[in-house]
Amino acid sequence: MKTLTLCYLTLYKIFHQPAFMFLLIVEFTLIFLLLFGVHGEYEGDLLISISVFGKNIEVDLILYSLLPLLISFLWRIVMFLIIVGAAPLFSEFHTDPLLPLYLIKGISRFKLLLLYYVWSVLIILFAQVVVACVFILVFYFKFGVIITKVAYAFAFGPPIIVAILIGLSAIIAVVFEKPMVSMLVLLLCYYLQLFIYEGYLFHTSTTISIFMYIFPPLAQVQKHFLSAALQSQVFPFPVYSLFYVLVYLLLAIVLFERKEIA
Repeated sequence: MKTLTLCYLTLYKIFHQPAFMFLLIVEFTLIFLLLFGVHGEYEGDLLISISVFGKNIEVDLILYSLLPLLISFLWRIVMFLIIVGAAPLFSEFHTDPLLPLYLIKGISRFKLLLLYYVWSVLIILFAQVVVACVFILVFYFKFGVIITKVAYAFAFGPPIIVAILIGLSAIIAVVFEKPMVSMLVLLLCYYLQLFIYEGYLFHTSTTISIFMYIFPPLAQVQKHFLSAALQSQVFPFPVYSLFYVLVYLLLAIVLFERKEIA
């Protein structure tokens, strides 16, 4: 019962984040536009052109030019909104007036923080998987094609990156308890690493190596999922990135155990 109560609390906090609500609105708006604004034109069973709001566009132009641009653009929107939405979760957790009541009821701090983290990740993952499943069904209904790789990327990519980042957010929240601080640090960590990995900053390999060992390999994680979505060579998923989750969580729990709660 205590676990379910914490699940409801986590669900309430997640879906009261404006960024998460806006993200769902954006995703379902795109699905709605795909369902009613995009139509295929066939010769027999061969798709020859796609009509977008009444304007015919060649299939090759969409598949090899417009679609990759749309996927990359949508990925950036999803990642920004999901990080902004997830960043304040632990800061709000530490300032929640119900927190002392949970501790009084006999829930250990270790279990409390761990369950809150697990429920946060699972709820975000579940929401993205539902959106991806709806997208697969709509695309199959419209064009008779199952696009599992794109759905896989958007269903699991952002939640896994957020799972890594909110482990770091859990540490920041214990120290600062300011949602804005967590948000800025997570966005800086995410975008700065992408810039470094792509060679826009710090061109020396030593600097890049040091940075990549201190912070989780978000750029490699993103490269794996984006390459799957863009139907290009799929890069392997860096399994060792999950090690950072364990380190961040353990450090957050140690700090939480020592924290005074009024």
